[in-house]
Amino acid sequence: MDVLFLYRDQTFIWDGLKAVENRAKHGIRFETACEAFFDDYSMYVDATVDDERRTAVIGLSKSKKLLYVVHVERDEDQVRIVSARLATKQETKAYEDG
Repeated sequence: MDVLFLYRDQTFIWDGLKAVENRAKHGIRFETACEAFFDDYSMYVDATVDDERRTAVIGLSKSKKLLYVVHVERDEDQVRIVSARLATKQETKAYEDG
């Protein structure tokens, strides 16, 4: 079942079961992942898998965790979160290098 979540006037959507699985695997809640989109220094990278165009945002949460959030933009008003995890060392360096 899909979950709709409004954060700072942006609508996010995700699969509820996927969110539970993601938290168990990576320790990151999708509600927290939404915060990365509003980091002033966030960066976007290609995260395409097979034929599905995906993007990842690398950005800080309010608690200063650097997150890597894979998502699909359904339209200007809705972002579908696919997965969220802590950024790797390589992703952290890319973020720091700006």
